[in-house]
Amino acid sequence: MRRAIACFHPGIAARYARTGASPNPIAICGFSPESRAGFDFGVGLAFAFDVGFCFGVGFDARFGELGRGTDQIYSIRGRRAVGSRAMLLVGQFDSPYVRRVAISMRVLGIAFEHAPWSIGKDQARVAELNPLGQVPTLVLDDGEVLVDSATILDYLDELAGPRALVPDSGPARRRVLHVVAIATGLADKARLQATERLFRPAATRHEPYVQRLRTQMLAAGAYLERICAAHTERVHLLGDALSQAEISLACAVTYAREAASFPIDDKAYSALRERHAWIELQPVFREIYTPFDAPVVD
Repeated sequence: MRRAIACFHPGIAARYARTGASPNPIAICGFSPESRAGFDFGVGLAFAFDVGFCFGVGFDARFGELGRGTDQIYSIRGRRAVGSRAMLLVGQFDSPYVRRVAISMRVLGIAFEHAPWSIGKDQARVAELNPLGQVPTLVLDDGEVLVDSATILDYLDELAGPRALVPDSGPARRRVLHVVAIATGLADKARLQATERLFRPAATRHEPYVQRLRTQMLAAGAYLERICAAHTERVHLLGDALSQAEISLACAVTYAREAASFPIDDKAYSALRERHAWIELQPVFREIYTPFDAPVVD
């Protein structure tokens, strides 16, 4: 159901005012974490003035999922200079790889637009940007294209400088990257299991291979459980602030639970479950989330 709105947004203006130029039109998108079955989406044209206020008109709607199969591109919070283009992130948030990039950009305050294209029905469109036809793909404001979430995250940390989500050197860097590697591996094993189940006919599946994937996924979970159990007294898993270790861990575990029935509720994963639940309760994680939905291939 759509309803017209006209609104006054002093809070949003604080983010975008004082651009040093004439009134700046900005597309604004908002997500509601109230329900994981659907969310509220609102978009409008807001004008931010140097005096610190803005006025917006637009519409909002209820979507069951994030623009699957549509041509819409959504603007995500951030600021860009008049006349410049924001980066474009391609892929849906039910992918742990896309999601960790989007959350990282939000945490770092890097503006981007989102094209929620499916690697199934939108494969040809994705392949125009990425010859592998995979997501995430990030189109920079100058048109350069980055592929693979690890490459994209490295670029984002380069932009962020001292606010990077991975320490720049030493043992602290190795510890964060170690957790990231195990968490990403867990997501990889879950994705391969999902691929077998969704796309390969049951009669042609090699069950020992599927079981091997599941054993590897559970072993990665057990390893992350030990790391979380060793740091239960800490607010953040590693360091004094949110790092890529926590972002990648949460995105991987959520995906594995939904796509490959990772047993996060088992008592064997109690510390991991507690850490995962705490991370997923943070506003940015609730905001950037779409339940797993299998790709549809035309």
